Amino acid sequence: MFPSVNLRLFEAMACRTAVLTEANGEGVTDLFEDGKQVITYSAENLLERVAWYLDHDEEREAISSAGSERISRCHTTTQRAKQLLELLKNSVRTKKRKAAVMNSLGQTLLNYFLKWQDKDRQALNDAFNLINESLSVERTADGLITAGLILTLTGQHENALKYFKSAKIQFPDEQISYLYSGVSQYYLSDMPGAKLSLAKFLQSEKDTGGAPGTEAFYSTLGDLLRENGNDFEPGLMKSSLPMHFWSALEYYIKAAEIKPDNWEVVGDMLMEVNSPDQALKAYDAAGVTPLEKLIRARKASYY
Repeated sequence: MFPSVNLRLFEAMACRTAVLTEANGEGVTDLFEDGKQVITYSAENLLERVAWYLDHDEEREAISSAGSERISRCHTTTQRAKQLLELLKNSVRTKKRKAAVMNSLGQTLLNYFLKWQDKDRQALNDAFNLINESLSVERTADGLITAGLILTLTGQHENALKYFKSAKIQFPDEQISYLYSGVSQYYLSDMPGAKLSLAKFLQSEKDTGGAPGTEAFYSTLGDLLRENGNDFEPGLMKSSLPMHFWSALEYYIKAAEIKPDNWEVVGDMLMEVNSPDQALKAYDAAGVTPLEKLIRARKASYY
């Protein structure tokens, strides 16, 4: 829309910097007020403007503050995403197609939150609203499970379980709903229910060779949780790893308490979250660990 306005302009203004930019740039003065939020120049007055603003600190600071405030109020990535969502929603004419679009957008926002949850928790609420809106038009297994995952992330395990159970009843072939039901029941301290749900899921996925409570059960559950969490990447923030990762770690620890070989997997996962000292303890408990893993953990150790 405004070819001469690039991302650098917004980034600089967001950093509370007084931005000096070309006056003939199409779009700048449509978005920002010259002399109040941004400073424009022409070939004729460039040196004059630079000299004046270098000598007038208060005026320069006022522009940098006003520009930063304008960015925060009108031009964040979240606000652009919302504008895009509205455009997409309004461009779809049939109800069924609109539901599919909203479901996809909700999942996109969920992934956005999982990557940047330290930035904007509102994305999670927006994702839930979009998914719920899509479910009001058409019930899908994907939508029910995604809604449940969002509620799980906000600690609403009881409500999450309702969505997972609905997915199980309405879409019995979607076995992944048993996995998520089991995890929710686990968080709600319903261990008998959790074991039943997880056993049902494991039966459908692969033979564990062991009943709930055995080492094979726990290690297989850890494998499955870890595999099914691959779609939810943590992005740059290691503290933002998804629920699946931490749940998998818990189950690997349970497996390791029964069969020490599993401590090596625990050590590997602890290295993923930059905890080399704890990883070393896990590797020691495993007994036999490849030398390269021990060397890497010792090099990264804080002690």
